[in-house]
Amino acid sequence: MDWTPSRAVSGRGKGFALAAIGYTALAIVQTYPLVVHLSSRIAADLGDPLLSTSILWWNTHAVPLTARWWNGFAFSPATGMLAFSDHRLGLSLMASPLQWLGASPVTAYNLVFLATFPLCALAGHALGWTLTSRHDAAAICGLAFGFNPFRVAHRSHLELLAGFGMPLALAALHLYLRDRRTRWIVAFGLSLILLGLSSMYYLLFFSVMLALWVLWFVRDWKTMGAIATAALGAAVALLPIALGYRRIHAFYGFARTHEDVTSLSADLTSFFASPPQVALWGFTAPLATGPFPGEHALFPGLTISLLAAVACVMVIRARSSAAAALRRSAPMPFYVLAAGVLFLCAMGPVPTFLGKPILRQGPYAWLMMLPVFSESIRAPARFGLPALLALATAAALAFNRLTLVPSTRRALAIALLTGIVADSWMRRFETPRVPESWRAPAGYDFETAIELPMSEFGDFAAMYRATRHGHPIANGHSGFVPSYYLALQTSLAEGTLRGLDALGDGKPLLIVLDTVADPYGRWTLALTEEPHVTKVGEDGRWVFYGMNATASVRSCDAPEVPVVAAMDGRGAIDTTALTDGTSTTAWTTGRPQQRDDAIQLELAEAAHLCQLRFSMGALWEAFPRDLEVTTSDNGTSWTPRFEGSPAGLVVRGAIANPKDIWVAVPLDGAYARFVRLRLKASHPTAPWRITELRVSGSRG
Repeated sequence: MDWTPSRAVSGRGKGFALAAIGYTALAIVQTYPLVVHLSSRIAADLGDPLLSTSILWWNTHAVPLTARWWNGFAFSPATGMLAFSDHRLGLSLMASPLQWLGASPVTAYNLVFLATFPLCALAGHALGWTLTSRHDAAAICGLAFGFNPFRVAHRSHLELLAGFGMPLALAALHLYLRDRRTRWIVAFGLSLILLGLSSMYYLLFFSVMLALWVLWFVRDWKTMGAIATAALGAAVALLPIALGYRRIHAFYGFARTHEDVTSLSADLTSFFASPPQVALWGFTAPLATGPFPGEHALFPGLTISLLAAVACVMVIRARSSAAAALRRSAPMPFYVLAAGVLFLCAMGPVPTFLGKPILRQGPYAWLMMLPVFSESIRAPARFGLPALLALATAAALAFNRLTLVPSTRRALAIALLTGIVADSWMRRFETPRVPESWRAPAGYDFETAIELPMSEFGDFAAMYRATRHGHPIANGHSGFVPSYYLALQTSLAEGTLRGLDALGDGKPLLIVLDTVADPYGRWTLALTEEPHVTKVGEDGRWVFYGMNATASVRSCDAPEVPVVAAMDGRGAIDTTALTDGTSTTAWTTGRPQQRDDAIQLELAEAAHLCQLRFSMGALWEAFPRDLEVTTSDNGTSWTPRFEGSPAGLVVRGAIANPKDIWVAVPLDGAYARFVRLRLKASHPTAPWRITELRVSGSRG
């Protein structure tokens, strides 16, 4: 056959076009009936897909990187909400134009979700083609990367489906290594930017694979410099986002615990565990142990595993033969090695088998020495997709090196592609209906809404409904959750509405009660009995209540009145612990709160007191659940100044400074020398703790 360059380009284009059609058709078939319900149903479940839908909607309606964009639309009135999760700006490059053209937020989400499958497959296909110049081998790489059990396990995590930047970056590097054209190094840098905008997890994890690639393939400083320059350019482009995350996470004190990391690390059994939705291998799902089984399902599929095993055999044989043979197969041993290293990284800081350590320390422990891994990353098991990319590439290279007659090669390619599809084929694809929405009551002017009762999936739905009514909402669910929100949830769960006082910030608050989620009328009764709440309307299953605007606690400009003595039920207290300006010393009950636990303060002199402030540090759980504050000028007769739940004051304090939560109790100018704080109720688990305490007033 006359294979001229022009005909080669034509054949390549035709091959990619056919591949794109095939991958798109497969995505539609695998996720059916989603394609016929794009506006009324949503892919996978009513959790993270609703979060992604609402974030994509917000990216369409707010200018990225502005203060308004960072603050977001949920967790109101807190700031920095967009940094609580992945921002998904790269995926908004598809979702925003769709919404500008009239698509609903859920339609845009579903179309982007569907697009991630052919996009990842085509990107993998491009890498396979770059290394083999054959579409059959490229299809093995593309299909295995775009359609695999890992993606089934994470079908509700849109940002984890958007890994197409990784194979594109690798393909660009291989092309640059081949012909040294500047356009390929530019393409590499753009691929990194696209990856960072689409999935921060993969940008960080791919950096490990990239470092291995450079160590394996690069032998001269000029190439090293070009790659470093492109990577630095991508880093500079992404720097404003990184700095925004760093600033907001530092303000809230967000950090991952060692338990977070280990619980979301793969076990050796994870590599044999498939998600239960996979028809052929779902029976292996029990091997995915831990609190989040979906994070532990890392089975690559039998077909790609067998091909990877063939690649390993070829590598071993190449090592025992002439050096020239090893050079010819250089990409294959790299991708076999990279797959092993990345799968080992997925096992976290201490690799285990059935929960028992098999190594004292894994490579992920070295990564945790870097601040970004130790503070922000909690799921090492998500190294699974970069590892699977390496495995798929090694498999494609192994297939390409098989010496077969054309008919046999075609038959084997068809069998392997069929096997790859079968390995990830789902029994059925879930497409739940999108949550119902409510219409705000006419004539009630409000700033923020909150939906009750609060729950994990209820909060996801509330965020989605914000895309319909357009108001900020106090509800929220995300990768990080601020302490004020935990305090609010806790106080509401424990039966008090006082935490809501902090949400209006001087503006009316709309409380939306879902009566379907309140079958016994608990919340209906609580809202009806709350004096600051008024019913303002109904809309089917929802009943609306307005809460009177509650202004912030008035600032107290009066000087501090020194505390000279303090005592509790155990005797005198060293006041230094309450006034030394550090959170390392504290007064505490040392046990769960009990009714009548008290701390009494004596001031240096009697004064007109305007405010009592006490800090709990970052331990919001230690706030008093039912508090009485009284004052006295003689230590004998006491006058009440505050009584009830301080939950609203705690929430307000946690919003202002989540790492040092101060509770400000107004004393309304009481003339006194003694102040007493006493608990009116017990709590089964939470202690009462005060790290710092201040009393302000005028001595005149």
